[in-house]
Order: sequence, then C-alpha cells, then structure tokens
Amino acid sequence: MRRDIFIVNPAAGKHDQTSELTGLIRRAAEAHGLNYQICTTEYKGHAAQIVGREAGSTPSETCRFYACGGDGTLNEVVRGAAEYENAQVACYPCGTGNDFIKIFAHPENFLDMDALIEADVVPMDLIRMNDMFAINLCSAGIDARVADWVGRHNHRVPLAGKLVYDLSLLINFFGRIHRRFEVELDGKRLDGEYSIIVAASGRYYGGGFYAVPEAEPDDGLLDFVLVRKIGHLDLLRLIGKYQSGRHNELGDYQYYCRGRELVLRTEKPEPCNYDGEILNVREVSIGLAQRKLPVAVPAGSCIIRNAAEKLRQTAKT
Repeated sequence: MRRDIFIVNPAAGKHDQTSELTGLIRRAAEAHGLNYQICTTEYKGHAAQIVGREAGSTPSETCRFYACGGDGTLNEVVRGAAEYENAQVACYPCGTGNDFIKIFAHPENFLDMDALIEADVVPMDLIRMNDMFAINLCSAGIDARVADWVGRHNHRVPLAGKLVYDLSLLINFFGRIHRRFEVELDGKRLDGEYSIIVAASGRYYGGGFYAVPEAEPDDGLLDFVLVRKIGHLDLLRLIGKYQSGRHNELGDYQYYCRGRELVLRTEKPEPCNYDGEILNVREVSIGLAQRKLPVAVPAGSCIIRNAAEKLRQTAKT
C-alpha cells in the first residue's frame, strides 16, 4: 500500500499555480485510484515539516512525496525524506530553475502527472552537508555569495527572476572574488585561495550552469571541482567555459577529482550553498549520507550517462 502526498508551493514559478495544480492532481490521482492528499506550503521550511509529519505517522507504509515547485521545494522535500526509510521523492518541476531534472533524458516527462504517479523509483545518492541534506550539488565561493545576496535582498529589489541574480553577480564581481579556505579532501590537504568550490552528485545549478558533467547521481561518489584564485579579467574570459561544462579547460585554475568527503574551514563565516539554499558557517563537512534516496523517474527519462564524454565528442565535431 502506498500513500501519495502532493506538496504544492504557491510561491514557485512566476505566479501562483495552486488552483491549476490542485485540479490537475485531483484528476490524475482519482483516475489512478490513489490514497492521496494535497498539502500547500505556507512558509519556508514547511514542506520538510509536512514530509516528516506524514512519513513519521505511518512508518510501515510507503509514502511518495511530490515536490510541486522548483529546486527549493524539492530540496525541502528531500531534507524531510532523508530521515525516513519509507519516504520516496517525486519532482513535478514547475519552478523557475529546475536544475535537478536536467540530468535525465526527456526531462519534460516529469511534467506528465500520470507518468510521475506510475514511475518506478531509482535509488540516488544523498548529499549530507553538516546536518542538512541535498540531492544535487553543494558549493562555496562567489556562486554561493551570489545566491546568498539574492536570498537576503530579493524582496527589497524591484527586479524579477534572473535580473536579481544578474545584479547580485555584478555586485559580487566587483568585490573580492576569492577567499582563503582550509580544504581537506578525503584526508588530503589542499589549503589555499579559491573562487569556487563545488561538491556534486548532479551536474547543473544556478539556473543552468553545467558545472560538473562528469557527475553520476547514483555511483556512491561525489565529484569535486575547485577553482583557484582568479582575477576579474580572467574570470570574464573563462566563466563561459565553466558555465558550459568545460571546467577542464580552465587550466591551472581548476582542480578536479572524485571522492567521498570534503571539509572546508574559513576564518569568518562563509555562505555555503546546498541545492540553492544557504548555510553561513566557518566549517562545513560535505559527504554522502549513509542511505540512498528513492526518486521516482518517469518511463523514458533515464539518467543520461557518460555526459562528459558526449560533451567532449560534441566539441570535436
């Protein structure tokens, strides 16, 4: 027996989609004869609380939680589901970013509610960052500071969507790009000045940055990209390569490897990004959680494999 809980975020996307989504969910759920309920989030963190409440109330029953929103809604559902063996996660991507689903073939299938209800689950790696969880990517550096600024000023700036991120990028670009980090990667010390540090299970973040094409979301390893201290002019020259999945073309500025745990320490608290959410800390440990998370993947939307090799072959043609 399975319970299906649809979690709708009214703040996701460009306008409130609650009415349309509720009608869509009811039609699909009743056509499939589901034991279902619809929950609407009311504040930040509410989705994680809903998942904990519902999964915890019926520990012997499988619960599939549908994150109806963007990457932020998905992260909240993931964080709630991380603690419960009976919790599955499904993603109905109706937000503005939706970076997580870009690792799948035919990501548009995730917008087919019938296919999502019928989908089998795939066990996927779950990232632990201190006491938080993520399913896609964690980072520190200028990218995390950009996201942090947006989060703190979004409601004060009379700009919409991508324009707020562009303004934040401009402000942070004219500041100090790099910071000094104590870095310990699987026991190896790599202390130094860094502009961007990424630990990834997924490949995309920040609304389409193709940061780590080598990452496989279910292989039991994390992929790490460390971009060393870089000047303003070189950043302008090379950011396009990083954005398009060609971090290997950054030369001596980049360090890439695969591993299990990254520990970062800084003199002052720094913003650290986990699936678009921000934690300000002086020390952070990023590794894989002990369990994998069951994620519903619609038929025809398997994980794209060997993406980095395909990217290199495309570049040659």
